[in-house]
Amino acid sequence: MKKKKIWFAAILLLLACAAVPGFLSVRRILNIGKLVDQQNYLASRLMELGEYEQGRTLAAQSEQMKENAVSKELLVLAAGFQSDFESAMRSAEQYLAAGADEILTAAQGICRDFLEKEKTFSREDEYLYQEQCAGLKDSTREALLSLLLQVQKGIDVQMDGVSLQNMMDTLEAQQNGYYYEYPEEEPETLLGRKLQAVSSLKNGNYEQGLEQAQELFEQSGSFEHRALLANAVAGQSNYNVTVDDEGRPVKDQEPVNRAINFIETTTPVTERNSVACQMELSQLYYLAGQPEKSRDMLTGIVKGDLSYTEPASAAVDDFLRSYRMSTGAAEKPAYMDSDRWDLSMAWERVASLMGFVEQGYDYGTDSTYYDFVIGALNSIFNGVIIRNIDATNFPEVKLTVNVSMDLDKALEKRNFTVTEMGGILSDFEFQAAQEQEGTQKLSVALVVDHSGSMSGTPLDDTKKAVSAFVRNIEDGIRVGLIQFDDAAQVVAPVSDNTAAVLRGIAAMQDGGGTSIYSGLELAGNELASENGRRVIILLSDGEDGDSSRIDGVLEELKRKNIYVYTIGFGGADTEYLSYIATSCGGKFLQAESTQVLGEIYASIGQYMENDYIITFTVETEPERFDRIVRVETDVEDAYAEKEYDVGVSPDSILDEKNQRPVADYFQQIGGSDMSGQQE
Repeated sequence: MKKKKIWFAAILLLLACAAVPGFLSVRRILNIGKLVDQQNYLASRLMELGEYEQGRTLAAQSEQMKENAVSKELLVLAAGFQSDFESAMRSAEQYLAAGADEILTAAQGICRDFLEKEKTFSREDEYLYQEQCAGLKDSTREALLSLLLQVQKGIDVQMDGVSLQNMMDTLEAQQNGYYYEYPEEEPETLLGRKLQAVSSLKNGNYEQGLEQAQELFEQSGSFEHRALLANAVAGQSNYNVTVDDEGRPVKDQEPVNRAINFIETTTPVTERNSVACQMELSQLYYLAGQPEKSRDMLTGIVKGDLSYTEPASAAVDDFLRSYRMSTGAAEKPAYMDSDRWDLSMAWERVASLMGFVEQGYDYGTDSTYYDFVIGALNSIFNGVIIRNIDATNFPEVKLTVNVSMDLDKALEKRNFTVTEMGGILSDFEFQAAQEQEGTQKLSVALVVDHSGSMSGTPLDDTKKAVSAFVRNIEDGIRVGLIQFDDAAQVVAPVSDNTAAVLRGIAAMQDGGGTSIYSGLELAGNELASENGRRVIILLSDGEDGDSSRIDGVLEELKRKNIYVYTIGFGGADTEYLSYIATSCGGKFLQAESTQVLGEIYASIGQYMENDYIITFTVETEPERFDRIVRVETDVEDAYAEKEYDVGVSPDSILDEKNQRPVADYFQQIGGSDMSGQQE
């Protein structure tokens, strides 16, 4: 009976809310003000205790509810505490454009100082570099902490110690995946009730969470609470699951459809195009079994103008940057700088702002919205790859572009749009790489993990898949085989002799550890003397024994224009393999099982042939030496964007500036001081 009453109440609430005008009552405005103050205070205390991500999320929620100076200051400080200095700088710049703020200006200066000092550290010894960075981060956090305490003193909030501790216990419970029950029947503060509602929903208690979400929306009317209520209603679809003719579970989609209608009818017109609203609807359409519509909305967000003035927009932009960093699609100093781009952490921030409750609870589906988003991003960002940019004949620029998708037929010029420095090019030359003189030849180095973890079926399936790939490659493609465990060995040199490669595959046995970098390094050496296009295909089921050496190997491969595709399965480090592939103009492919390895190798075989040459003459801002080019295709909405420099890059100039000269010709060896003489 209780379930029916709750469900009936939810329907009435949704119908009633649909008729509410797009403005808040005085009581709601006052409640939002109190909630913002409470969240800002709790955020500052959490950051003081070193819980930077929780503090950052709460500050973002406060800014999402009501624009205020304290939230902005906390957001910039939190990003600085997390060593996310680029994000802190972007946020501070956007906020300061609207008006002066001493805290923001000081925080911006502290973050800028870190980035400038870090550039002076040598990276020849990676561990020494990390030690120097750690010391610099400690001093930077001390400077940021003094600013945080200044902000904290200015927050006007009344909250006793018991309420504060209860809320901190609730947040800790959410973080560790269990439910915290307040000592009293109902939390005294609005923030406490909000945290309890989120805990209920995250723990799958949708009935209780629905009641709590209803109360929150009635009291504040903010978009965050509107989204939380919609997600609570959508979660009710788990209560009515039937079975189809093939025995598969089928959810009742009606609750999700009601949630979509609720968001669309209660969100003011001025907010409907916001990133928050579009992201929420994308998630609900995914839950409603409409993946194409969900993907279209997500694509619009990704390709849109993400501003740091809207918290949800900033959070999504940070998530996209983290995605591109973690997959190697964005330039960054080194793989080991991992504390600056935690993808799951960045997603949690987005999910909290949207009121998503899917973390660990997937509404009975086989995958979550997060998995769906990652899949869409893989297609959008990795479907098209700008392998190489040749600007030696500037203002003429030549691009080598790869389309890493399964295509029914070769693409044509009309399938591409090229944008350079923000201007769409009116015309460009287009040609398949195979048709261009001197690029027909292709050499492939197969790099295969044969460590102890590959024992049995994994190695057997791998040998079958690699053998099938070698047998099916086109005539004229040169191929070689490198195997690696603790070290790498050339089993068959790169040549036209596929029989030698097949014999080497058949003789492979398991044993030893995993040294991915050594396999790549040896493959690069093998391909160095080959002409034409050169490709490495690396397969592994484990983690690299020494990731500190990978950046040097990748830099050498990029210098030689050697492209790398990676395949991972089992316990493979997917982010690491993705980083390797995208850094070297290739693509990472995840194998759900070793049985599909044959299909994956076949796909890579096609990808290698999908290279195109695009040549254009610069039209926009030809005087600029630091430039950016974007290539889009009408297949899967995929695009690639890459920065390039004409002549010597600023980074190269800076690196040379920081190096000692080969010889100091002005060093005084003896005799008179000549410094005061005229030329």
